[in-house]
Amino acid sequence: MDAARAAGRWTASSVREVLTNPKYTGHMVWNRRTRKGAGHNSLNPAEEWVWSNAPAHGALVGLETFVRAQQVAERRRRRIQGKPSERAVYYVCPPKAEYRSEGYGAHGP
Repeated sequence: MDAARAAGRWTASSVREVLTNPKYTGHMVWNRRTRKGAGHNSLNPAEEWVWSNAPAHGALVGLETFVRAQQVAERRRRRIQGKPSERAVYYVCPPKAEYRSEGYGAHGP
C-alpha cells in the first residue's frame, strides 16, 4: 500500500508495532535493548525487561492481548538459513513443524 493511501489507516506494520512494543500497554518498560558500542544494539530477553508497576499513560492494547500476541509470534517465528549452490547462496526458511519428517534437523536441514 502506498504511503498516501495508508494515511489514517491501520497498516500491517503499524499493527505489528503496537503488538510488539510493550509501551503500547500503557506501562513504561526499560532494559529492552543492550547497547554494546558504536550502534551495536541487541534485544534483551523479555525476562530481563523492567516494567513500571502501574500504567504510566493510556494503553492502545491490553496487557493480556499483548502477552497473547507474543505467544503467537513465538510460535510463528522462523529463521532463514543460507543454502549455498555452485553460483550463489539462497536463503530459505525451514519447513513448519507439521511438515517436518521425523529426524528433521538431526544432520542439518
